[in-house]
Amino acid sequence: MLVIAPHPDDEAIAASGVITRAAKDGKAVKVVVITDGDHFIGAARLLTGRDRVTPEDLAYLGRVRRQESLRALSLLGVSGGRVQFLGYHDRSLTDLWSQYRDNSGNTGKSSLAVTLARIINDWRPTDIYYPSGEDEHPDHQAASNFVRAVLAAGSFPVREHQYLVHYDRNHWPVYSHSAAMARLMPPWRLLAKGYTWEQFPLQPEEIGIKVRAISQYQTQLQATSGRYLTYGRSNELFIRSN
Repeated sequence: MLVIAPHPDDEAIAASGVITRAAKDGKAVKVVVITDGDHFIGAARLLTGRDRVTPEDLAYLGRVRRQESLRALSLLGVSGGRVQFLGYHDRSLTDLWSQYRDNSGNTGKSSLAVTLARIINDWRPTDIYYPSGEDEHPDHQAASNFVRAVLAAGSFPVREHQYLVHYDRNHWPVYSHSAAMARLMPPWRLLAKGYTWEQFPLQPEEIGIKVRAISQYQTQLQATSGRYLTYGRSNELFIRSN
């Protein structure tokens, strides 16, 4: 199994249960984190205690977020040797995708596309989890575009599962303490698009592990009033591409 995350935390938010189950069943799991999430100004301010953050502060945030990912994935059963950080800058992927695709729709060269193709070719996953193009975060959209382009160009025989983290201006899913343990449901505006939605039910102990994994991302939880904990639900939700 291969999980591709645009930022440190997306893998735990979207697929903790899937990762935990696979690792427990003895399946090989690899996680690729594309950016270091080093452009979240609010998180950098809270981390450093400074209103005016410097490039060095943002780089420090990126290093801290990597460590958060390693701690979270260790809880999920994935060792550090199975985690690969590509080190791209947060909010840089849209420009990379624009450079990769010219105005005529032709593909060009991109170090990110080459790296992803090499990882997929070397790992040979049966299942790949990556962001949906419906996600409203620009890094997620670009990451989805890159993965789909690489898969199409290489004709890799793999089952695709796409996840959502940012949707409806982060009003989906509704965050409240009463939502804990409730089912995660598809956004109603996407139901009419004819996607095949895959429900992955979590056992109570898996929900607990997921909440503990997400809780490792204190830089993000403090900056978002704990919003990502709302993904500690009784299921995980994916769009099946094939």
